[in-house]
Amino acid sequence: MAKIAESEWIWRDGEWLPWHNANVHILAHSVQFGSAVFEGVRCYPTSKGPAIFRLKEHLKRMFDSCKIYRMPMTFTPEQILQATRELVNKNNLDTCYIRWMSSAPGMTDRSLLRRSTSQTMKHSICSIPLIAMASHVQRDLT
Repeated sequence: MAKIAESEWIWRDGEWLPWHNANVHILAHSVQFGSAVFEGVRCYPTSKGPAIFRLKEHLKRMFDSCKIYRMPMTFTPEQILQATRELVNKNNLDTCYIRWMSSAPGMTDRSLLRRSTSQTMKHSICSIPLIAMASHVQRDLT
């Protein structure tokens, strides 16, 4: 299995964490039973700087998935949009994969998700550099 390229920062619940400090316990409900929602999107370099592909559409899908799964969002779409842009800039990336994730790490029973509140939810965003992937694609094309 290939090692994931690391970036410097991860956004979690409105705070900036160093990549290595973003941990989830192995017994977290989201790990054990999949009580999490995620969405991924790519960021590409342009002459005007990094551009996140269909950012608003992907965020809408993320929020719709959370609603279907009865996971309340603590943040608005605009707040997540701003945090995503800040994350790309803070990590000094112009080409990356962005992953949003909302989870219920403290739940012990999936039925409790129906009663989950914004205080029990965890929301995070990470950006993974695609430099290694870009060089791999370039090598394959030559």
